[in-house]
Amino acid sequence: MSDDSGEATNPSGPAGAGAVDVALLLRLEHVVAEILAGAGPVAATFGELLSAIGDALGWPVGSVWTVSSSTKSLEAPVLRRVATWEAPDFPRASFSSATQGTVLERGVGLPGRVWASGEPAWITDVRQDPNFPRSIAAAESGLAAVTVVAGAAAWG
Repeated sequence: MSDDSGEATNPSGPAGAGAVDVALLLRLEHVVAEILAGAGPVAATFGELLSAIGDALGWPVGSVWTVSSSTKSLEAPVLRRVATWEAPDFPRASFSSATQGTVLERGVGLPGRVWASGEPAWITDVRQDPNFPRSIAAAESGLAAVTVVAGAAAWG
């Protein structure tokens, strides 16, 4: 995508997110392809992908959530976190504790909203979002904005 000046813009972030470093994204795409080409166990691959993406884009933390069927046949599927990466300087305690073991229903929290809509989504201020169950922990860890870049269409 481009703005009126023809400069590349961020198609997966909030309005006003600014220009994208296309060269950076191409390098990242190459790194991701290399990781996928040599993919081992799924959990390890998720960790490698999150590390490559988080480091390249300057994210403090990233997680992969997948749809998990309930062990009880009458219960609806839920989202479970299966992998997390954190930058070395990320203050882990509060947000990591709040995220560990979290189970989200369709439409609940940012991952649940993305699952329900199948579209990328973001929160510009987690402290003000009534549908972000981990908002207090995120704010305590210094997170303000949160983005989910893949949705239900990508995960099935």
